[in-house]
Amino acid sequence: MASATINPTRMELNRLKGRLKTATRGHKLLKDKRDELMKQFLEIVRRNRVLRKKVEEGLERANAAFTVASALMSPEMLEQALLYPKQSVELDMTFQNIMSVNVPRYAFHTKNEDPAEIYPYGFAQTSGELDAALEALSNVFHDMLELAEVEKTMQLLAEDIEKTRRRVNALECVVIPKSVTEISSGTFCRCTGLKDVDIPEGVKKINSYAFIDCTSLTSVTIPKSVTEIGEKSFARCTGLTSVTIPNSVTGIQNYAFSGCTGFQGHQEQGFGSALLYHHRRVPQPPRFHHLRRNLELLRQAAPGFLLGHHHRRRRRPEQALLHRGGVH
Repeated sequence: MASATINPTRMELNRLKGRLKTATRGHKLLKDKRDELMKQFLEIVRRNRVLRKKVEEGLERANAAFTVASALMSPEMLEQALLYPKQSVELDMTFQNIMSVNVPRYAFHTKNEDPAEIYPYGFAQTSGELDAALEALSNVFHDMLELAEVEKTMQLLAEDIEKTRRRVNALECVVIPKSVTEISSGTFCRCTGLKDVDIPEGVKKINSYAFIDCTSLTSVTIPKSVTEIGEKSFARCTGLTSVTIPNSVTGIQNYAFSGCTGFQGHQEQGFGSALLYHHRRVPQPPRFHHLRRNLELLRQAAPGFLLGHHHRRRRRPEQALLHRGGVH
């Protein structure tokens, strides 16, 4: 585990608090950026779906009209009619900043605003189906350009989302300052790159979901100052193989280590207070100590009684003791 020598001065304390505040805020800003990028990405995906459907329908109409025109006109006449286009298009590209990602914006304008300029031929020797095909292509051109813009934006946002996600989950070794007394809920949630964490003396409580889904975490040493481990605090840490829990821990909430498949012989369940972690037993609550002592005395005095040979319907000693002790 990492260690550091710190001067016990107020100036050093303020400096460490400032570093902790800066690191926490930087991590939060990265998570906020990732969430906002995902929101923008999903909106663009929905827009892309509508545009793609519209473009495919327009191209289908244009192709159908061209098929009819090619059936009515000879290939030579069709090629001659479309050989020299009259209309020209100029394309301008600008950039828009979306969460520090520069995405393209396309705009085009034609040389002549007259809509009849899209027909580069005379109407005497051509069919009306060719006119319909060119008109359909002209109408779908703007949507095709917008679709290209949206798909390029999707590609750039997806790359930046992946980069930001790696930066958020890039924590491999965490040294928690000794001034921290409690690890809040979800502090290191889904930090899949986290391999080592140094929990210092002084931390009294590990709240729920603090290290959930930290799949690269291999071992954890709980300091003697910790008294409670929250619900699902280390759940689904599949790489976790070793946990050291001191006698100071008096409460382990449900499913604190559920899904930790690295434990040999472990079964998927909510961990109780008497579960073994590498042959180390979490201490039982004090109210059961006198029951265990009484059972030992009874086993020494009357071993046959514990085997239940006296009466078939006699209550078992454990049930009798629990009933007498007021525990049901």
